[in-house]
Amino acid sequence: MAGFVAGAIVEVEKGNDEYYVRQVHTENPLLLPFPGSKAARKKISWGFGPLNVAGYVDTSSLEIGVEVSILGITLGSFSGNLNDGVMINLDLLLAKGSVKFHLKNGKELWVRIDVDVQFDGKYHEDLEIFSW
Repeated sequence: MAGFVAGAIVEVEKGNDEYYVRQVHTENPLLLPFPGSKAARKKISWGFGPLNVAGYVDTSSLEIGVEVSILGITLGSFSGNLNDGVMINLDLLLAKGSVKFHLKNGKELWVRIDVDVQFDGKYHEDLEIFSW
């Protein structure tokens, strides 16, 4: 499935002899209220190095929905089941590699980050986000 995702929405304002550019922060639709068991849905708000993640894990079904950004560039929203894992391969101008969300020990959310950043080094880590 191919598609286009806008990485950032910006507002440009012209001053006297200069311009101001501000990123517009939008609400993550993955965090909006939803039908079903609220107790089973755990919020994700986490970051490491160039990676930032916001979303949820449903601890009863192991469904995951995340919005992922690398170096402040929003890659999009991704979902799947932690039993299978959710893999995101990326090929950006300044960052290349992959990010994989997966389950360990039946109740731990982990992320495997394998990303090389052109100006900031290499990130090759398997990290626990949280457990329940």
